[in-house]
Amino acid sequence: MVATVDDAEEGMLSPEHNTTAKPKIMYDVTYEEWLAFQQKPPISKDDVLDMHIFLKDFNGDFVQLFEGEKDTEETLK
Repeated sequence: MVATVDDAEEGMLSPEHNTTAKPKIMYDVTYEEWLAFQQKPPISKDDVLDMHIFLKDFNGDFVQLFEGEKDTEETLK
């Protein structure tokens, strides 16, 4: 059983009994972002390990973490 997206948009979730229906897919990235990600290499074991180490020591201060992010984004363009 799954709840459909249409139900969620109406503020009500209900079980979907038709298991043969094709599931609706929702994305949290734009089409342009998806295309850009397709050009990048896959996530490696080292990437996962680096993120683990970062999160293990991260103090939870997202404001400090993302300070200057706009400057970085402009530089990358």
